[in-house]
Amino acid sequence: MTVIYPGSFDPFTLGHLDIVIRALGMFDRVVIVVMSNPGKHTSRTVEQKIEIIEKSVNSFSDRIKIIDGTGRMVVDVAKEYDGIIVKGIRNATDFDYEKTQAKINRKFLNPPADTIFLPAHYETISSSAVRELVKYGRRDAWEKMVSAYVYDLIEKYYGN
Repeated sequence: MTVIYPGSFDPFTLGHLDIVIRALGMFDRVVIVVMSNPGKHTSRTVEQKIEIIEKSVNSFSDRIKIIDGTGRMVVDVAKEYDGIIVKGIRNATDFDYEKTQAKINRKFLNPPADTIFLPAHYETISSSAVRELVKYGRRDAWEKMVSAYVYDLIEKYYGN
């Protein structure tokens, strides 16, 4: 079976990588869907985000597919696979938001999609924290939050 893992991944962190690795323990394949979130401002292109993800998951690439989900609903992407979505949950705020999305995907959309929630092992890591730390030149902190394979890309795409 294949599960999709949607998100804005701005940038892809060790927390995201952990969810992918754990999902691979449960499913044959993971499709990472890079979504555009109109509520989040980003100056990075989907292609730049995909490049970072590709380098981060390189050793698992035979079981991972990365796609551009721009202009699509997550549930529409899910129906192209097995109708299952995986989401990482760091805290109660994440859970409340994702629970509402999961209910909509399950109850009101056709075909419905089911969502599996995985508790985050890296609950203190967030993409916004990485962006902020890069902005202020705090590599000593942000390099602990992303794959070593992408340090150069993080500086290139997120640095000043």
